[in-house]
Amino acid sequence: MAYIISQALALFFTVMMHPVVMVASFHQPRTFFVRTTYRLPSNTVSILFANARRSSSAVRSKERPYRLLIVESPSKCNTIAKILSKYVEEKGLSFDYQVLSCMGHIRDLSQKKINDDQGDFPYPVAGVDLRNAAYLPSYVLIPGKEKIVSQLRSAASSAERVLLATDPDREGEAMAWHLTQVLDPNVQMERVTFTEITPTAIAAAVEKPTNVNPHLVRAQETRRILDRLAGFTVSPVLWKKIAPGLSAGRVQSVGMALTVQRERERLMFQSIDYASISGVFIDERKNQINAKLVSIGETPVANSAKDLENEAKIHLDIDNASSWVHEWMGASEWVVKTVESRPRQTSPPEPYKTSTLQQDAVRRLGISVQQTMRAAQRLYEQGLISYMRTDSTHLSDDVESVIKETVVHEFGTDQHLSKSDKAVKKKKKDSKFAQEAHEAIRPTIQPDGRFIAPDLLDLSLPEVERSLYRVIYRRTLACRMPPLVTNQTTAIIEGIMEDGLTVNFRASGSVVLDPGFTRAYGRDDDNNDDDYGQLPPIQGGQKIQAHNLTAANHQTQPPPRYTEASFVKELEALGVGRPSTYASTIQILRDRAYVGSPASSSSPPRNSRKAVSGPAISAIRAAGGDEFTGGGARGPMVPSLTAFVVCTLLEKHCPSYVDPDFTARMEERLDQIASGEIDSEEDRKQYLNEFYAGEKGLAAQVKRIDETVTADDARRARLPNLLDDNGEQGTEDVGLFVGPWGPYVQIVSQNGLDKPSSAPLPAGMAADLSTITPSVLKALLSARQDGGLLLGNHPDNEKPIYLKTGRFGAYLQLGDDEDSSTHSLPRQKAIMRDLDDLNPDTEGIDLAQMLGLTFEEAVGYVSLPRTVCTLEELPITASIGPYGPYLKYNNSFVSLDPKDGDVLSVDTDVAIRVVTDGIINGKAKSSRGVIAELGEKDGHVVAVKKGRYGSYLNWKKVNAKLPAEYAGNPSDIPLELAWDLIKEKDSPSAGGTSLKASKTKGIVLPRAPKRPLSAYLHFCAAKRPEVAETTPKLGEISKKLAKLWAELGDSDRDIYLELAATAKEEYSQARARWEQDCQKILNESKGSQPRGRMTMSSTRAKEGPKRPLSAYLHFCAAKRPEVAKDGRNLGEISKELARLWASTLDRSEYEMLAEEDKKRYDRELQLQTKGNRRGTSSAEIKHTAQDEVHLKSTAAEEFASKKLATVRSPSAYMIFCKEVRPQMIDEKTGEKLPFGEASKRIATMWKECDVNVKQRFEKMAAEEKERMLLVNG
Repeated sequence: MAYIISQALALFFTVMMHPVVMVASFHQPRTFFVRTTYRLPSNTVSILFANARRSSSAVRSKERPYRLLIVESPSKCNTIAKILSKYVEEKGLSFDYQVLSCMGHIRDLSQKKINDDQGDFPYPVAGVDLRNAAYLPSYVLIPGKEKIVSQLRSAASSAERVLLATDPDREGEAMAWHLTQVLDPNVQMERVTFTEITPTAIAAAVEKPTNVNPHLVRAQETRRILDRLAGFTVSPVLWKKIAPGLSAGRVQSVGMALTVQRERERLMFQSIDYASISGVFIDERKNQINAKLVSIGETPVANSAKDLENEAKIHLDIDNASSWVHEWMGASEWVVKTVESRPRQTSPPEPYKTSTLQQDAVRRLGISVQQTMRAAQRLYEQGLISYMRTDSTHLSDDVESVIKETVVHEFGTDQHLSKSDKAVKKKKKDSKFAQEAHEAIRPTIQPDGRFIAPDLLDLSLPEVERSLYRVIYRRTLACRMPPLVTNQTTAIIEGIMEDGLTVNFRASGSVVLDPGFTRAYGRDDDNNDDDYGQLPPIQGGQKIQAHNLTAANHQTQPPPRYTEASFVKELEALGVGRPSTYASTIQILRDRAYVGSPASSSSPPRNSRKAVSGPAISAIRAAGGDEFTGGGARGPMVPSLTAFVVCTLLEKHCPSYVDPDFTARMEERLDQIASGEIDSEEDRKQYLNEFYAGEKGLAAQVKRIDETVTADDARRARLPNLLDDNGEQGTEDVGLFVGPWGPYVQIVSQNGLDKPSSAPLPAGMAADLSTITPSVLKALLSARQDGGLLLGNHPDNEKPIYLKTGRFGAYLQLGDDEDSSTHSLPRQKAIMRDLDDLNPDTEGIDLAQMLGLTFEEAVGYVSLPRTVCTLEELPITASIGPYGPYLKYNNSFVSLDPKDGDVLSVDTDVAIRVVTDGIINGKAKSSRGVIAELGEKDGHVVAVKKGRYGSYLNWKKVNAKLPAEYAGNPSDIPLELAWDLIKEKDSPSAGGTSLKASKTKGIVLPRAPKRPLSAYLHFCAAKRPEVAETTPKLGEISKKLAKLWAELGDSDRDIYLELAATAKEEYSQARARWEQDCQKILNESKGSQPRGRMTMSSTRAKEGPKRPLSAYLHFCAAKRPEVAKDGRNLGEISKELARLWASTLDRSEYEMLAEEDKKRYDRELQLQTKGNRRGTSSAEIKHTAQDEVHLKSTAAEEFASKKLATVRSPSAYMIFCKEVRPQMIDEKTGEKLPFGEASKRIATMWKECDVNVKQRFEKMAAEEKERMLLVNG
């Protein structure tokens, strides 16, 4: 005992002599506790991350004083904790640091109205007290943040000081203020800010703490109240008048209006043809000079769309341009009239701020604004770049020094210019509200005093983050490098005609004299000069020859749609919103389906959009579905019909709400509040009243919409291409409307009594508004009213073929409604896109003409599936399914690409190649549904796949749920996180099979034997190396193998047939041994009798009538002996029987057998029921069955009369259901909807019916009830 005590004392004094810093972490909120601890001389422990479930009190027991530092994001904690641990050790501080995350905002405005008294305002606004126009906010804890706040309070109560280190912007300042309101008021709380996560910046921040800035807090609070006023006032009216799921906002509504206005300009645009003349001239050394005609005589020639607006310029058409070319080629003299050369400088770009980074990332990297900000956030949190939400282009002196050192090292001493140099001075000043404390977005200075070179980044970083860092790094260097210097040369070539007419051509070229900043950053494609490159040495007065003159026709183009880059640039130029909000503005416009990026007519929509539900579905339906949104694609921003409808409504009744100037003034006032220029409460109230109160305020304007605008008027889409000559939309024509179930065409009701006829607008037309014209809408409505366009009668069965349309496009119907079947069209025709190529504005055009659909093609489509050929005696069939054309072989499917041919014309060679590649070789199966491959683990790919209920993670046969935050961009999930989720979900032993059934959970069975190869696959395995030597492409190899197999003689095939038979026999034996082993394991594990197919017992617990066989099963029973005599296995027999059944036209014999069998079953079941009532045994029932063959007609009549007497009369809703249920088809596939889905749609339609419609069905129900009462006496 004495020895143990002496050793403990020695250990104690040894530990006291060796201090070191240690880090511990908590979980949710993510916490890193920095404290001074002690280490043994072995120096084995320096940093410790404590277990996440360890309680705060356990970690803090007997610890030194500490200061609590709270950050916004949990991903920063680890980096900051490591920095502070070294800081504590280096400074020898007497206290420690504990780092926690508040996980974003902890409080928000309440979702409930404060009281019933809303003063003079018509609408209650949740979370804002409107009494006396005070606009007082009411804050509550955000649901789910209670545990986080509790842990923060616990940690703060024991801290000697709390440092609030949320982000250095308005949102971060507001978070810090809310923390001061919920934490212990007796604890000293201070504000620290830093714009980069580096040791220098963190140390400077904690050494010089400040107070929370009340001006920034008030600006954020005012903006939040503005958004709440707008959302709770405008959005409910949009839900009521147009469709659920829509929304309005100060910035998003202006952004939506910008895209709508641009699309209106495009729809109204009329293209103008013009011509230009270009020439190739040669000098005496045969050097070529490219030039363009600029004047005829002294009159300039119009060479661009802008020039056409100038009537003083000559406008050429292709005819006179061609005649002049022919005439001028015979001119006797061409001479270089003048040559001018002048140097030109292009200044280096400024360092990035938020808006310019977003624009450049879209242009250079092809990523969205949302992806840009997400990647920049991660780079900032990892300490690689400075804060990414900034309006400033300022760079600190320390950064200037590092830029100089890096530029000199990479490009030379002469390639660096200081910020005072005239060439790098700012072209324009930063916003007056930009904070000088903020810097431009730039790489951070690392502990070694340098930037990290892009090539030295951690390879584990995702490629999008590496690419973004690279452009930030290059732009930062380029901003302090010399300008690009070029020598611009312009030559005028004069031609003198025989009649004395002179014509002038201009040749331009440039030579780079000094690349300057482009050495680091490259040239911006938007700023490239439109010239012909370097000119050969020429001089004034030099004679040359015309080698070739060419006339070219051009068309003026409509203004381009906004891309995300140009949209951000426009918002910034107009002063609408702030760069930190642009990403969320674009995202919400896409989420609400106000803008989309429609798929092309030749490619299906991309299915990367996150799963939506509830009201969001209505918003997407109203816009036209995924055909319009593009499934989340990121192309040009195309406004939807919904955007047109909402924009028109707001422009007419709330014009200031979509006015960029008004919104910009509101933003400026917010900036003034943030800077302290507006500081009083009265000024704040006046500002909010200007927006919301008064006769011209938003509340009064929205109330007028609610009271005076009907739903039909609000839903009508007033497109420029539907206007008449007077700019009005006549009441006699059809109208285009938007509703909860999508856009539709409807006759404008004249008397208001009858419900007007309507037809859904196909999704493809909703995605391309240029195809919508009055004649097209009339054709759609006419086809709907007539029950479809009759194309003719099928030549084989004389059934009529109708062309119909639904919400998802066009489809065919074979037969009349009572006995009909629906058939899909290829996507190019079904979605009804590119109608402008077919001249849809022709008066009297019908649907078939618009689609370019012939009667012969329609017959082919309704006759699908068709057998293309056979492979290994099994048919390859072609057809069209929900996802487009496909080929089917051996119960497996592979898509038919349009480049491989049409489903009606695909030939044998193509079909065999596609099936061999996609089904036999498994290429189509392996790639089906894969959204992104994240990497490999244990030799298998971890992938994100698309499933029925959204995206999910997959590894081998293990599936795991994808976290909600990655639903919009599944490929962004880190590999390690995905792997952790997969391991948590399921991790069976390698080489084993884990049964998922509850009764065998946890039992590991041996792997089943691999199925044997067929004769054809044995042949492919033997011949592939030989074929691959001469045919490198996989597709060509498969095609050649299929051809060789088809040409193989019977005697040569016998070798492979024998191999296949041997392999099959070996497989059967191995399978039997495997089943025995599995059964043995189950018996030992469960201690019960064997289960499964090896010990299958009768499924009937007690005797009863044998269930009747279907017509197909009777057919199988008759044909099985004949099919089985060739020695086929069970699977081959089943496939052959199915093939024979499909080719059997006369099935009446088997249908009769099935009907007789059904009657037999009904008789035996009825006798069993009687026998059970009397206590008769089953044997007696069977014995007396023959005596009960014929039932008495009187008993049957009595039963029918009793049943009729108990039937209730149908309600109005049931009559409505009966009338509309036949119309409930899937417009995309043309097939009837499942009963449950149809019932949901019918219920929704019933709720939306007006009073007149419901009264009509109630009247029918009353009449039916009266009739049944009369019948029943």
